[in-house]
Amino acid sequence: MLNRLTVSALLKAVIAITSVCVVIALSLTAYASWDRLKTANRISQIADASADLFKAMHNLRTDRSTTSRLLNATEPMDSEIERYLRALRDAQMPAMARALELLPSIDFPQSGTLVPELARLYKLLGEEQKQFWEDVAKPKDQRRAGLTKEYMETTQGLLDVLDKLSGVLAATVNHQDAVIDQLLSIKQSAWLLRNTAGEASLIVSTGLAAGKITPEGRYNYTQFVGGTAAMWKALELSTSGMQLPPALASAMTAAKTAYFEPQYLTLRDRLADTLVKGEKAELTANQWSPLTVGRMASAVAVAEAALDAARSYTQEQRSTAQRALIVQLALWRLPSASLSAQSCWSAAASSIPSTPSATPCSRSPAATLPSTAAISTARTRSARLLARWKPSSSRRPRSSRSKSRSASAMSARPRASAPSRPMSASSRARCARRSAS
Repeated sequence: MLNRLTVSALLKAVIAITSVCVVIALSLTAYASWDRLKTANRISQIADASADLFKAMHNLRTDRSTTSRLLNATEPMDSEIERYLRALRDAQMPAMARALELLPSIDFPQSGTLVPELARLYKLLGEEQKQFWEDVAKPKDQRRAGLTKEYMETTQGLLDVLDKLSGVLAATVNHQDAVIDQLLSIKQSAWLLRNTAGEASLIVSTGLAAGKITPEGRYNYTQFVGGTAAMWKALELSTSGMQLPPALASAMTAAKTAYFEPQYLTLRDRLADTLVKGEKAELTANQWSPLTVGRMASAVAVAEAALDAARSYTQEQRSTAQRALIVQLALWRLPSASLSAQSCWSAAASSIPSTPSATPCSRSPAATLPSTAAISTARTRSARLLARWKPSSSRRPRSSRSKSRSASAMSARPRASAPSRPMSASSRARCARRSAS
């Protein structure tokens, strides 16, 4: 069976099989590049949404304690604390609005319940903030009763939803890229640091507003202070073994200075001890809050630097995957084009007739002329016929005739060394007719 295959058919089969294998290999690599591109786009969206969620959580924690304190205060709000509160809300509300725009386009678990709940609480918070600005300018007895409780419940619900969203989003891209996993771990450790330190600061702020700290409050304060040190150790461990980007390294240095500066730690402990004793503190709650929130914001800077590094990394990965996909698609088209060209050529060749109709007018002169071998054969047959039909009187003896025949046969053989003299067209035609007869 293989003997019937021609060299041309074998070459075509080898080229076709090779082209199919190349197309399959390029298709697989192109699919892998497309998958990496989708993963990079997904991580980039999650990093953007996580940054907005983190910024909203940080400002919302400070906003709720400040708002509660101002609604319960009898004295009017001064201009400095008003600017401070407006700056907090100008940062948290747009951050939540951007998160609400990004989250519907991201597929993650519990998106059908968490996103609508976030939208509902966001709208409710906006209404309560509007009511706050109207009531805070009034005397305390003219303010709407229950607004403080409602605001605290709304902000606490938002903090819970934002925290769940942040954890779920980080879990959806977990174990997909080692660098992204480590950067998101740094972000989460920074949030735990800020949250733990914020609880310790909140106990001091509440004590300054009330004028004292209970023994139970003092015990909780000590636990949160110890937790802050533990969270910092966890943050340092999450950055181990990684070459930090310059922005993230600077943020880590600034956070360590802000959280563990001896002067700040001494002031915080002194305020707590004074309030436990029931004595008058050296600072008011409105003075303490901007001071401690500014230091806690250094942990937010660490988280934002980690998320910026994650976005930069995903942008590089996306560009690399996009270039690889374009190159692989271009290479994928080459064997496909060769196969298409080969099939088109075969179809065109099969549509052409193999031998055209030969008419006397359409034949070329070279096709009508006999070959040299035919001419030699005709000469030999002519010589034999002439020798057979000679008269008997002119016949020579047998020996002479055999010699003559041998000589004539030898003379009739075509000589390879000496080519025959060219004949005219009429002579060639006569010889051809004789050989045919």
